[in-house]
Amino acid sequence: MTVTPGVDVWWTRGSEMVATSDAQIHCRAGSVVAGIPPSWRSGSRRQLLDTAITKYAKKGGAVMLPSGHQFSLSDSGYHLAVGVGRHVPLGLDIERQRPVDDALPTLRRLGLASLATRLGELAPAARNRAFLGVWTAFEAFLKLERLKWEAGAERFAAMAPYWVVGASGTVEFRGSDRVGVFFTQTEVPGEINITAATPRPVAVDIQRINVALRARIATL
Repeated sequence: MTVTPGVDVWWTRGSEMVATSDAQIHCRAGSVVAGIPPSWRSGSRRQLLDTAITKYAKKGGAVMLPSGHQFSLSDSGYHLAVGVGRHVPLGLDIERQRPVDDALPTLRRLGLASLATRLGELAPAARNRAFLGVWTAFEAFLKLERLKWEAGAERFAAMAPYWVVGASGTVEFRGSDRVGVFFTQTEVPGEINITAATPRPVAVDIQRINVALRARIATL
């Protein structure tokens, strides 16, 4: 069966999660996906991870991604997200929408002085919006390329001339064909900014789910 490359993103927010017993949290204790960090092996993060991956494959009670698929994880405050790349490498990052006090110094530390200058010309709300767009792109890029901070910052800084910043704080990357990285960015009003980084253009589907409800159903 031919699978069209693409990205699926599943996210949820802390206010949607309720306390669950150990039986519910570990109702799929056998569903181990290699490489997940300890912080995503229990609780609401594990619930979201299992709920998302269950969409793709289920074998003998264990949840596993099919061959050619991979995932990327992100959290920000109470917000959690799982991205699944279907036959395409993926880096995913989210940031909750909030005022950021040190936006311009942070960009300068990344070697993005020119972008910091451009953002400094914007009104505060637009500046904040633009920063969240650039920041999520940077972290998604780190995850896609599996780079450490220093090396990732150096390579990301080299792409600064390709970012276009609008007066309202919109950001757009126009260097994809030159550098081989594509950023798909989405804003969920009042919630989060989401950026998926891929090595080629693909469709990105984003859905919000209630993991607490799905976890309860899974234990019935």
